[in-house]
Amino acid sequence: MARTPQPKAVGLRLTRTEGICQTLRYNARGMNGLNWFRIGLMVFAPMPFAILVAIPLWRRTEPILGNLAGTAVIFGTAIVLILKESIELDQLTNDCLESGTPPCFPVPSSFTRYGIYAFLGLAQVIVLFLISLNAERRLRDRDTAPEWRGWGRH
Repeated sequence: MARTPQPKAVGLRLTRTEGICQTLRYNARGMNGLNWFRIGLMVFAPMPFAILVAIPLWRRTEPILGNLAGTAVIFGTAIVLILKESIELDQLTNDCLESGTPPCFPVPSSFTRYGIYAFLGLAQVIVLFLISLNAERRLRDRDTAPEWRGWGRH
């Protein structure tokens, strides 16, 4: 029975991770895993800034402009994080290919990584619109007598 030849590389140590041969020359951690710091940043950072941008417009009775401004902040953050992830994955893939250890595919795929940021952005825009509905109702009820404010919502 013949043994399968092992890959040889000069000056590189090869390891086997999830069935994909990878070198220690490039950041295998970035290829096989999610960037939880950036995901956490997408979860917590854009919403407060979007609300801060939208509140002045909501108070001027311009809810649509407030929603657009807040949406621009949220989707802008998502696009920036997607582009950062894309640039990082391209660099890692190029380093992997230059080291001569294909296949060099990120796990999870780049589409899945981008989809996470897009989904989080969309969910935050939906929450922003719901907050806007509440703010608009408060502005509308502000000029109504207290005994008539809840009328028709039973």
